Amino acid sequence: MGETQTGVDAKGMTARNRRYWLWLGLALLSDLVYLGVCAWQTRKLGFPLDDAWIHQVYARNLGTKGQLAFNVGEPSSGSTAPLWSGLLAVGYAVGIPPLVWAYMLATGSALLTAVFAARLYVRYCDDPDGALWVGAACLVEWHLAWAAVSGMEITLYTALTLLFLDMLAREAAPERLGLVTGLMGIVRPEGLLLGSLYGVHLLKQSGWRSTVRAVARFALPLVAIVIPLGLFNWRYGGRPFPNTMAAKYGQWAWPWSPLKGLQYLGSVAAYFAMGPLLLLLPFAVQAVVRAVRARDRRLVALAWMAMLILVYAVIMPAIYHHGRYLMPLIPLVIVLGVGELRHWRTTQWTAVRRTIPWLVGIMFTALWLNGATTYALQVRLLEEQHAAVGHWVNENTPADAVVASHDIGLLGYWGKRRIVDLVGLVTPEAISIMHDQQALADLCRRERVSYLVVFPSFHQELIAALGMQVVYEPPGTDALYQRLHIDPLVVYGQKQEQ
Repeated sequence: MGETQTGVDAKGMTARNRRYWLWLGLALLSDLVYLGVCAWQTRKLGFPLDDAWIHQVYARNLGTKGQLAFNVGEPSSGSTAPLWSGLLAVGYAVGIPPLVWAYMLATGSALLTAVFAARLYVRYCDDPDGALWVGAACLVEWHLAWAAVSGMEITLYTALTLLFLDMLAREAAPERLGLVTGLMGIVRPEGLLLGSLYGVHLLKQSGWRSTVRAVARFALPLVAIVIPLGLFNWRYGGRPFPNTMAAKYGQWAWPWSPLKGLQYLGSVAAYFAMGPLLLLLPFAVQAVVRAVRARDRRLVALAWMAMLILVYAVIMPAIYHHGRYLMPLIPLVIVLGVGELRHWRTTQWTAVRRTIPWLVGIMFTALWLNGATTYALQVRLLEEQHAAVGHWVNENTPADAVVASHDIGLLGYWGKRRIVDLVGLVTPEAISIMHDQQALADLCRRERVSYLVVFPSFHQELIAALGMQVVYEPPGTDALYQRLHIDPLVVYGQKQEQ
């Protein structure tokens, strides 16, 4: 019996190793396809979001100067994901090219996402054979593939949430769950919400002594990680959380109304129903029904999904950047959907049993490839506009010039000038006045702003109040921007500086 069990264990280990190698190959292939299409269409590599370059500026200053700051010498709580910025800073400290290091970190995080999603699937569905497809789906689902080369913290955050749910399902020690909760909290503050579900569970322990011990074991590593950062945020931003949270609320939610929240919930439903998850969604819904009826361990994941969506409905009721704030929930939809789809193996509907998996695979693959062209277009737009403006500022303005802008990533990275952030990530004073252009003009005067980098149609009043005119506009993108209905990024300055 012992030899038989050993043989079974060895076969299981071999199967898992093969899955890991397959997922690694798929992760690398996905990144190479996206980066290859990008290089082919744009003749250069980059990131699809300006926010990714904000992380790069923080990482550069942290890795080379030891400062968690956007403007050198001005510590700032504008990094939403200090852990991600810190990991990127390692590349600057040891001399690894920034793009290469960011892609490497994201590829590793994408692989971990596949591994942890597959492990969670096995715990929820007891189906080791289906785990292969869950991991593969997480790597070729186009939102997640896009995120893996976005330069953002999305894949790391997603992997940590899946790890937490997996550890919770196997009843890991409280201190380990506290450690992972702390790490989630310094990648994205919303990660603390997931940890709070476990905190509520601990309060239901029998006996007050065991409850106190369990809570203490959970809280100590969590507090050791988040409190120092919370104090830093309070010192330099006036809030325990990064400036981003207040800035996003002011930008997207204020003034909030129940109708705005309800509209967001409708947008969330459409988000999950209008992509590669379309065919999996009915099966995921059926899995939700089963989980609620059986009150099984999947309820924790469902509670996390509902909690996160409801919180966003209040503090940031908008879906943009391909729904990047909802992307960490996509692997859970895959886990639930694949589990229910595999359950249909026993159905008498032979046509459904054979057809649906093929259709799911075809849809995932087609949208994965289409996502590569979307990624390339976004990189192109940033490089032709934001990067061009950053280079111009660096080459044509005095070293002591102060530049105000609402998109500060590439401008800060290439421009290397002191930045006043009109939406408040780096300049907290702007958060409460971001919709008052006269007040923003007063702020610019106090900060001795000499150049303004903005989308013209949104800031005509601010431009007029400062008495500025166009001094630079990137050439050659008018037709493309008109076709896409996108405002160009323009540099304004005083007349004598023209």
